[in-house]
Amino acid sequence: MRQSILIAALMLFAVACTTNPWDRAEVADPDGELTGLLEELEDARQKGEGAARVEWEIRRLAVFCPRHVPTKMANALIAYRNTDRSLSQQYLDGIFDIQPSHPEAAILRTKIAIEEGNLPYARKLLAQQMKFRPDHAGLHESQAGILYLLAEFEAARETIDRAARLGAPEWRVAYHLGLIEEATENPAAASRYYNDCLDLNPDWEPARSRLIGIEGRRRPDDR
Repeated sequence: MRQSILIAALMLFAVACTTNPWDRAEVADPDGELTGLLEELEDARQKGEGAARVEWEIRRLAVFCPRHVPTKMANALIAYRNTDRSLSQQYLDGIFDIQPSHPEAAILRTKIAIEEGNLPYARKLLAQQMKFRPDHAGLHESQAGILYLLAEFEAARETIDRAARLGAPEWRVAYHLGLIEEATENPAAASRYYNDCLDLNPDWEPARSRLIGIEGRRRPDDR
């Protein structure tokens, strides 16, 4: 696997050197280049064609601007969307090498760790990042999710309350609290939180699914 990744990286570098229309002097504004490419990518996704080509251009930009953190983050998100966790993780680790404090990178890296079943690493990473940014709502929200998965429900509740005070979206806070109430066998309170979540964000299907599940588990005499 590592050999394949190395070969792919070498091929990427070779193609960039031989076919890239930019030269190094032209990438004087990586922020501007990235913004344009991301707009082009969104347009391609909406049209349903050409996204792969634009994603390739964003990867090439990372070759020519190896210390441009926003480009690395964009590539990490693209790789994750394309279900390439390994590549996404490489970009994220590269971000931390340049910029140790990066909440958005940490949240995505935590998500990957959770999907791989590595909850201790996810918890440790978030704790480290919160030392840099104790006021970042997203870090506390993610930490609440970890605590929920570890069945530390009271700590999860305290943490999501802290995230709410720091400005976490109300609908996500309600969803987290619904999960905690459901896990602690309080379906009535869980239903109220899920309904609050849907009032604020009607398109959040996980909350609707949880409500349906609660309803399905209710005894006939409770209905």
